[in-house]
Amino acid sequence: MSITLNGNGTITGYTPTTISGTLAASSLPTGSIVQTKHLQFTTELNGTAASHTDITGFALSITPTSASNDILIILHFSGSLDCDGRMGFKRNGTQIEEYFLGTSRLEENDTGTFCGTYKDSPNSDQAVTYQVTVRVTGCNQTYSINKPQQGSGDNGKSGMTLMEVAA
Repeated sequence: MSITLNGNGTITGYTPTTISGTLAASSLPTGSIVQTKHLQFTTELNGTAASHTDITGFALSITPTSASNDILIILHFSGSLDCDGRMGFKRNGTQIEEYFLGTSRLEENDTGTFCGTYKDSPNSDQAVTYQVTVRVTGCNQTYSINKPQQGSGDNGKSGMTLMEVAA
C-alpha cells in the first residue's frame, strides 16, 4: 500500500505505532547512561572542619532504575583546602569516600579547581543522596569554596554530576 500526503495535512496509507511507557534500563547495553542529574554549586563558603563536615546545599539525589546499576559521580570543586584538606562524600548519610579531592600534605594549601570521578555501586533502586563533605586536619583547619583563596574575590563554581550506568 502506498502512503499519500494529502493537501489538507493528513496522511493516508500509514498507521503510526504508539509506544507507551519508557524504555526499560534493562534493555540498554552494559555501560549505557540511563539518566543524569547535575547540581551547580555557587555558594561561597569559608569555614573550619576538623572532622567530616557536610557542605550545606552541596548534595544531589538520584533514583536508580535497577539495583544492579552503578552511579558514576563527577565532582568538581573550586577553592582552597588548607594543609591536610580533602573533600569526600557520603551516600545516604554514611561516609564512603574521604580522600576524593585534596591531599594529605601537612604544609601548603591546595588552591584552584579540582575534578575527580568515582564509581559507586549503591545496590539499590531507591533514592540515593550523595552529600559532599570536607575535612581539614592540618594547620588552621580552614577551607574556602568557590573562591580562589580564602578571603579573596568570587570567581569559582563547583558542581556534582551523577550518572546511572547500566550494568
